[in-house]
Amino acid sequence: EMPNGLSVTAFSIRDKDVSVTVSSNSLSLLDAFINNLVVLAKQKKNISEKTLTSLIVNQQQGIFILTVNMVVL
Repeated sequence: EMPNGLSVTAFSIRDKDVSVTVSSNSLSLLDAFINNLVVLAKQKKNISEKTLTSLIVNQQQGIFILTVNMVVL
């Protein structure tokens, strides 16, 4: 589930690899997004691996940008 207040800024799929980049002005929303991915992975629902590949702070725009790579089942 995607928390309200997050924006998907990039999304790509290649074979079983998925990369998603989200942005928000709230770290707590990014935390909720990550926790939702963890829950899905623990339940073995579609995600076998996940890796946080970057967390960027854009001070000029006041946003945080998070990229996560996943392997889907």
